[in-house]
Amino acid sequence: MLFTLEALEAAYGDCLILHYGTIATPRVMIIDGGPSGIYSKRLRPRLAELQKSRTGAQPLPVQLAVVSHIDADHIEGILALTQEAIDAKANGDTPVARVLGMWHNSFDDTVKPAVAAVAQVAATEGVQLASLDGSIARSIAKMTTDKSQLVLASVGEGRALRANVQALHIPLNSGFAGALVLAGATPVIKNLGDGLSLTIINPRKAELDALQTDWAKEIKKLKKAGKLKTASESDAVAAEFVDASVSNLSSIVLLAESGGKKILLTGDVRGDFVIQSLEKQKLKKAGKPFHVDVLKVPHHGSWRDLADEFFDQIRADHYVFSANGKFSNPDLATIKSLLKVRAGDTYTVYLTNRKSSSTKKILPAASFLEKHGGTVKVVFPSDKATIPSLKIDLGTALKD
Repeated sequence: MLFTLEALEAAYGDCLILHYGTIATPRVMIIDGGPSGIYSKRLRPRLAELQKSRTGAQPLPVQLAVVSHIDADHIEGILALTQEAIDAKANGDTPVARVLGMWHNSFDDTVKPAVAAVAQVAATEGVQLASLDGSIARSIAKMTTDKSQLVLASVGEGRALRANVQALHIPLNSGFAGALVLAGATPVIKNLGDGLSLTIINPRKAELDALQTDWAKEIKKLKKAGKLKTASESDAVAAEFVDASVSNLSSIVLLAESGGKKILLTGDVRGDFVIQSLEKQKLKKAGKPFHVDVLKVPHHGSWRDLADEFFDQIRADHYVFSANGKFSNPDLATIKSLLKVRAGDTYTVYLTNRKSSSTKKILPAASFLEKHGGTVKVVFPSDKATIPSLKIDLGTALKD
């Protein structure tokens, strides 16, 4: 059995490859593609290596590509992958990879009922709505946080990705009613074949329904307060709303299982949502720790989305942090929490970056782990690696 999670160095984003199947018939799944530049520097070269060893001159089959949510630091690499395939087709070239299926919840689908409700409010009360198109970043550049700019700019990228998927005839969210990848009251399990099953942990319909209602109320409330006088102000409100709500609520969280081993892939979801979703689906007993072999720590280790309870209730043998110091991720408070809750336990922590991308100094999280980790093993990508990555083999060791 082949079951390996590979975390590519993806700057401040996520770019994961899940290898499964067998050495004789290996399969590939991609979860997120990192921010701008990661596809050309990391993901494409790695896919080219796999293409050379597995399919030669033919495109590498990617059984499934998942965009956990619309943030630019997750979606841009997948957008670049699909755009390259379109360009190759137009030029008569062979693409490095061929995506056979895509899971992606766009902003439009996520808040669709609320968009209709807001349109009705606009018609009756003169609310000027955010444009939410590819040019959005320019209109909000001076009005929102850097993070909000990145999030809302990716709304247009999400639309572009959907267009690319349609142009390439890639099945989108196949098998899900209503075109959204959603968790259910009982576990929604998709079998990809070759021994791999995926259970959808998040998002849940109840949370998206609440999000849609909140979106409509927010626009109406701010209009009455006189804070939506211009299109730019509307855009700024949308940016902050997306940053605060959609990224957390709509992240696709997956429990990947093969050969009795479990990997929890969390996107940028809040930690309490993971616990609640597992318990509501009766995958986890209330108050009892849930064990996985590998945990991709939510939101790059940002403390604003985590708490001691998360590390107490979700326990792993291997913890993966994908971050390079931007936005202070992984937060030192997160590392301290993990070490406190798991005091005396033996496990491994993987960091995609040891040094800050801006200062080139050792990240506070990395430094603290190295000095105070105790029984904890800390792993970083090799400095000599052409394509820096972390590989966690839960079955037969990956050969290529």
